[in-house]
Amino acid sequence: NASSATYIIHHVTNVDTTDQYGLTALHYACMNGNIEMVKLLIDAGANVNLCDRKHNYPLHYASTKGSTEILNILLNSHANPNCINDQGLTPLHLCIIGNHIDCIRKLLDSNANVNARTHHGSLPIHLAAYLGNIDTFDLLNNHSKAPKLTETDEQGNVCIHLK
Repeated sequence: NASSATYIIHHVTNVDTTDQYGLTALHYACMNGNIEMVKLLIDAGANVNLCDRKHNYPLHYASTKGSTEILNILLNSHANPNCINDQGLTPLHLCIIGNHIDCIRKLLDSNANVNARTHHGSLPIHLAAYLGNIDTFDLLNNHSKAPKLTETDEQGNVCIHLK
């Protein structure tokens, strides 16, 4: 419960302590969609820009979960919307994979890079095309910094080849 969590947080010397996977309490709170815990940890000084051993940041976990509220909290606390994990995935890529359209909009409003490529050379718009997410594809294609539809991934595919 919140009062127990508050007590523990205020009696821990380092709120950013990691486990064997490099995960902090904030990573777990984001992973589990625990909005109240995210707020408590950030208020206690948790670093929103710490990555785990796979270079996933709290924003990656919030994006995978599709939690717009946690995404807002992290971004308002200066989380980097363009952080990259060890697969070359940004939070935007993960929101597209999960088809979390409201999170995608929030990331785009927070200057997420629509031209960020994964380690396989895929742009966010390539993922939207491959997954058949038409609303997401249209949102990305209409963005002011949208890549050209002729941009290829590392296999030479353009968007039309992917679906």
